[in-house]
Amino acid sequence: MRKTLNICIFGKIAKGKHSKIQTSFQQEVIANQLFKGFLAGTNYGMTGGQFGSTTPLESKTTTSPYGNYEHPFNLVYVAAASGAVYVARWTTVHVRRLANSIQEALLKKGFTFIEIISPCPTNFGRRNKLGEGLDEMKYYREHSVIKHFIDPKEADLTLNGEIIVGKFVDIDKPTFLDNQPDLSQKKENKVAKT
Repeated sequence: MRKTLNICIFGKIAKGKHSKIQTSFQQEVIANQLFKGFLAGTNYGMTGGQFGSTTPLESKTTTSPYGNYEHPFNLVYVAAASGAVYVARWTTVHVRRLANSIQEALLKKGFTFIEIISPCPTNFGRRNKLGEGLDEMKYYREHSVIKHFIDPKEADLTLNGEIIVGKFVDIDKPTFLDNQPDLSQKKENKVAKT
């Protein structure tokens, strides 16, 4: 039987003009898993820079000019709580680590999730006085702290705070198809009994 690999990339891509791009596709391979990559954005830059579910507390956007007052989703915690077998977060500065994480996630059976933090100098960076794109990348390099296997609940992102990155969850467990009874075998047994 041929199995498929479903790859879904969703969410707000970057924090600037390319955000809120949503796409999914299916590719046939010899595997059974669902990989979700989230390129984290702090605002909906493509539609004017409104705040969203991942906008850090106190961050300024077009719809929160005095600062966002809603606590953002901690996406790595949400993914882990949803049963993901692999959960990681990296910034666009961590290119090699990110590439390795993507490879590890694609080789795992089951639901995997990687959050990727990327800069937006055009809208979010300008409103929050983060400087140009290169300045944001330097900030990522200087403020990223690698903490493998910490509780994802402790990996919140804040404006101007440290960026906790790393591999948080890497476990093996049976997938839906592993747990699903072999229907053809059940049918044969039922026919044999009659």
